[in-house]
Amino acid sequence: MTGETTKSSPTMAKNLIKGLHILNMIAEREEGLTLSEVSRLSEVPKPTAHRLINVLLEYGMVRSGPEGKYLAGPQCLVLGNLFLNGLELRQEAQDLMRKLARDTLETCHLGIKEGTQIVYIEKVESPHAVRMYSRVGATNPVHSTALGRAILAYCGEDDVEAVISSGLERRTPNTITEPEHFRANLAEVKRRGFAVDDIENEEGIRCVAAPVFDHKGDVIAGISISGPEQRVTAERLNELGTKVAGSAFALSERLGYEADGKGGYGSVSG
Repeated sequence: MTGETTKSSPTMAKNLIKGLHILNMIAEREEGLTLSEVSRLSEVPKPTAHRLINVLLEYGMVRSGPEGKYLAGPQCLVLGNLFLNGLELRQEAQDLMRKLARDTLETCHLGIKEGTQIVYIEKVESPHAVRMYSRVGATNPVHSTALGRAILAYCGEDDVEAVISSGLERRTPNTITEPEHFRANLAEVKRRGFAVDDIENEEGIRCVAAPVFDHKGDVIAGISISGPEQRVTAERLNELGTKVAGSAFALSERLGYEADGKGGYGSVSG
C-alpha cells in the first residue's frame, strides 16, 4: 500500500495543479471558456481537461454556461465569502473606507499582497457616475499599482527583488520599468508615507495608497483612492495621499499598531 501511495502521489499532485490552473483561468474570464479554449490556454490535452472540468463541475467550482462555455461556479462564491469574512482587517476597515470615499468622492479599495500581485478584498464605490472598473477578488501587478508599492515599500528585500525579477511589465507609458528607478520610488513611498500611481497601471486612472500595519508593525495590507485623471489631478495627490495615509493609520491602530513600531507613515502619520 505504501508503494502505491508513493507512486500515485506525484500524479495526483500534478492533476491538482492542472485543475487549479484551469479553475483560475475560467474564473478570470467573465464570459467563460469552452473546452477547446481551456485545452489550448492551459496546454492540457482535451480529454484530460474534460476530466478535470467534470471534477470541478461535481464540486460546484465550475458551472456550465451558454454556447458550451464553462464559468466560475457557486462554490467559488461560498469559499470567497468564507475567506473575506475571516479577515478582521476587512471588517475593521469598512467604516473608514466609506468615510474616505465620501470625503474624497472617489473609489476606495482595500488590498493585500499575494506574491507579485495585489488582491482587492474590499471596495467602496465613488458616488460619481464616471468611475474606474474594479471588483473584489480581482488582481493587479504589485509594481504598477499604488497599493502594491505602498505595501512593498515596507516588505523585505527578498520581496522587492522577487517583484523586480518577475519583470516590471510596461502597463502604460508611465509605468516604472527600470529596477533602480523602482527601488528609488519605494524609498520615496517610505519618506512621504503614501504611494502614487500616476497613470502607471491603467490609462486615464490615478491612484494613491498607504500601508496598513498589524500589532507587530508588519505591513499586511493597503488602502487606496482611485479615480479618473480629470478628477484625481496631479495637484490633488498630496491632499489625497494625506487623507489615505490618515485612514490607513487609523485602521492600523485598530489592529494594535503603535507608531513607535517598525512600520511608518512618513511625514503624515498621526
